[in-house]
Amino acid sequence: MAPAVVQGYIIDPTQAANVDAQNEPFDYAVAAQFWGMAFTFVVALHLVSKSAGIVLQRIKS
Repeated sequence: MAPAVVQGYIIDPTQAANVDAQNEPFDYAVAAQFWGMAFTFVVALHLVSKSAGIVLQRIKS
């Protein structure tokens, strides 16, 4: 076994709350809400742009 250099970090006690917050388990309910909101936004944006395209096409012809 050969010695190796390992990079380490010293955690400041004032940052302990941030580290603990990052180590919480993954919340699937919050992730599902975020995904649903993002999906709804994308679908709404698609419908608005499609409607605008139809209106512009009517004006153009």
